[in-house]
Amino acid sequence: MRFVFKFFLLLILLLILPAVALVALLNWAGTPLFNALLSSYLNAPAKVEKVETDWFLTRLIVEKLQIENPKGFPKGKLLEVDRLTLKISPKSYYLFQPYGELKIDRGYFHFIRRSDNATNVAVAFKLPYQKGKVSPLSFEVENLNARVKVETLERVTYNATGIFRGLGNNSEFKIAGSGNLQKRETVTDFIVYNWRLKDNPLLSKLAELLNQPQLRDISLSKIEGTVKTQEDWLIFAQRDTKAFVTNSVLFAVIYKGSKYNLKTKELDMELSLYIPIEVTVHITGTTDSPQVEILKLKVQGKVEEKLKDLKEKVINEILNPLQKLLPMPH
Repeated sequence: MRFVFKFFLLLILLLILPAVALVALLNWAGTPLFNALLSSYLNAPAKVEKVETDWFLTRLIVEKLQIENPKGFPKGKLLEVDRLTLKISPKSYYLFQPYGELKIDRGYFHFIRRSDNATNVAVAFKLPYQKGKVSPLSFEVENLNARVKVETLERVTYNATGIFRGLGNNSEFKIAGSGNLQKRETVTDFIVYNWRLKDNPLLSKLAELLNQPQLRDISLSKIEGTVKTQEDWLIFAQRDTKAFVTNSVLFAVIYKGSKYNLKTKELDMELSLYIPIEVTVHITGTTDSPQVEILKLKVQGKVEEKLKDLKEKVINEILNPLQKLLPMPH
């Protein structure tokens, strides 16, 4: 009996008390410690308002996380999260595999790319990037609410809602998907609502070519589809991606199996536009040197004599500038 008492006393002294002291220390000094780590690892002003954890070290709560844009970029926020909650399953401690859940409440993210290809994300987080001459780019994600569940890196599920602003677009979005991060594969269902395309360079040029001024300002009521990432490929998978205007009128379709390589910029896409004319094209090559085959075209008047001229205009005046609008990978 005395041995059992001594054993439990030793257990309390060696394990329980230090763990209690650690939790107490983290809750007492966690906020300044977290802010010190942010200052050390980030190349941008950053702070949190409050950090706390539970007695079993299975939950971490961060409130009012703010990261400003780094030097050399416009003043303002790069990232802001009202509340970030990380839950860790006890299985993680004895299986040495990640099991847990990350929840983001009311997040904001602002991405900026300069003409030298430097981004506020790469500079702030000290990430490598390749210098080059590109078109400046900026977009924002507002009112982001997201949840990521991890059951080892081979089973990850996620969902998110928010508002996207930028690239001439303002829209609400909803995504849900799963993936195997070990194999760099994900499959994501998405719906985009109320996507207004106003003064978009591609649509403005298309409006000019087709003499259809209404294309300069289009409100898409809904876009829905499924995309798959497989290593460097972005693939429109499982179903056709469809875009609708008011009253569920079909505007455009990107067909299942179409794909784009984020690294090499290779294209293999088939798509149709139904308003104001019906045209189906197959695009191959790269965004730098696209090859376009017009598969179907319906316009008023004679069709055949317009095919060659329209194809040249699509390549020279619409597709070639596309590479300047696409975000460059780091």
